[in-house]
Amino acid sequence: MEIPTVVGRVVQQAIHQVLSPIFEEQFSEFSYGFRPKRSCEMAIIKSLEFLKGGNDWVADIDLEIFFDTVHHDKLKK
Repeated sequence: MEIPTVVGRVVQQAIHQVLSPIFEEQFSEFSYGFRPKRSCEMAIIKSLEFLKGGNDWVADIDLEIFFDTVHHDKLKK
């Protein structure tokens, strides 16, 4: 793994600023991971609201582990 250069970081930030608003519209309102203006605390508060509202369970999913087990060649097709 190489250390990103200043130019690389500037390019990454520029791409992020363009793509983030596009993809942000597609995310579920119930998604809190790595989202602007959202935090773990907000996710916990919303989970407690669901439980107090009569729901029996709340799902916490880490997709990173999922992608470690997926056959990447099949995803590319």
